[in-house]
Amino acid sequence: MSAETLALQRAVVAALTADASLAAMLSGVFDGPPARAALPWAGVDCGMESDWSHKTGRGREIRLAISLWTDGRAANELHQLMVQAEAALAQVALGDATMQLVGLVFQRSRVMRAAGEPWLGLLEYRARILTNEGA
Repeated sequence: MSAETLALQRAVVAALTADASLAAMLSGVFDGPPARAALPWAGVDCGMESDWSHKTGRGREIRLAISLWTDGRAANELHQLMVQAEAALAQVALGDATMQLVGLVFQRSRVMRAAGEPWLGLLEYRARILTNEGA
């Protein structure tokens, strides 16, 4: 995991946790699937990375997935969680003077459920980060 990915993961967990409305709806926000957590909960996964450098600077493109789990009887509760999580992501700030979040762009979402199992809502984003090596 690169420094950029680690910074992004921390920033996204912080933004989701700091949103009072979302925090009231969840048992927790985790930086991956928790060993044990009461539903509903959210997990943050920064996955595939690729180079996004240019002539004079270094950059990374990182794929980000937010998984939201709930045991509601209908998808409505999950849809509300997804809307609130998307709003909270507008507040993501890296908090590292050596890095600049250039963009956090929505890619796709999906709602899934196997019979009798919890609901899963997946939000996927593309993040682009430039590293200010002189900072």
